[in-house]
This record gives sequence, structure tokens and C-alpha cells, in this order.
Amino acid sequence: MERIIKESNSLIIKKAKAYDPHLKPVSEGHSFVEFTVINEKTSLEIIKAAYMNAASCFEEKRNIAKSIGVELLLFIAGTDQIGAAIKALSPKAGEDFLVISNSKKLYGKISSTLKASTFNPKPMSRHKLEKELEKMVLSRL
Repeated sequence: MERIIKESNSLIIKKAKAYDPHLKPVSEGHSFVEFTVINEKTSLEIIKAAYMNAASCFEEKRNIAKSIGVELLLFIAGTDQIGAAIKALSPKAGEDFLVISNSKKLYGKISSTLKASTFNPKPMSRHKLEKELEKMVLSRL
């Protein structure tokens, strides 16, 4: 896991306005730019835990998805089904959405097309956070 984490810069999480369906996720090696909805489960803790789990799966060759970005979505959604994760987390046209990336280079390629700002979600209650983290773990048993 350390190799993937070291290869990437720190995780970039931005809130963007008005999703355009022509905007597509990008993946190059272990670097990615992924998009997801903003909902009541969206928290920095969940996103960071999902990224650490996705990176760990790739390092240990336990990944389900071919890209680390989609693996991240699997953990955020708390499922091992790619179709279900994409359906649950894909933003709709015109909705505000999150841009998540582990690469300044890849993020830079699309950032000019985004109206992005800092993502500052309300803190999730400890109980809700524990339930979401438990769901994340149970999705791989």
C-alpha cells in the first residue's frame, strides 16, 4: 500500500458544480480522477478510509475493479458490485458533485473544465461513521 500512496500526491477532494455527463473519469496506472455524488454519507473520513482500502487491495492483489478509482467507489458504496456502486454514486447532469483524485497531474488535466471549490462537509456523527465504516469492511467478507 505504501508504494501506491507514495506514488500519488495527497488525495485531492473538491466540490464541483453542475456535472456534465460528457466529463469522464480518468485512470493511468495507480493514478485516477473519479466523480461521485454528494449525499448524507459523504464525509472526508469515509473517502479517506475508502482510498486506503482501495490502495491496500491493489497492493495485495485483492482488487475487484481494474482501476483504483472504481475500487474507491466500491468501498464508498459499501458493495463488491461495480454496477451497483456506479449506479449509486454517479452524479446526474447538473448536480453538484465531488471530484476525487490522487494525482495533481491528472486533476490538472480536467480542472480547467470544472467550477471546483474546497469540500467542507458537516462532520458525520460517530455512530453514523462507525456504521458506514462497518459496511465498508463487510462488503469484502
